[in-house]
Amino acid sequence: GLERTAAAAAAGGAQVVQLREKGLSDRELLERARTVRRLTRDAGVLFVVNDRPDVARLADADGVHLGQDDLTVADARRVVGPDALVGVS
Repeated sequence: GLERTAAAAAAGGAQVVQLREKGLSDRELLERARTVRRLTRDAGVLFVVNDRPDVARLADADGVHLGQDDLTVADARRVVGPDALVGVS
């Protein structure tokens, strides 16, 4: 499951965990993001949410990763704040 995978990644030396879930409702995605945030915070690992700066902000993630068709970096930055990581592919 999600919790086991995130915990194993952190224990195995991962420095960043990215949550990429495209088929969930907003509520389910936020719940999962908050779960992963707790695990990554406890393990000292960065946490990034894929495509959703709003969910990243609500879950207190370290950042967001944007695709080419997502919000612009400037718009995402307005949502996640000045200190969050913003990556783009």
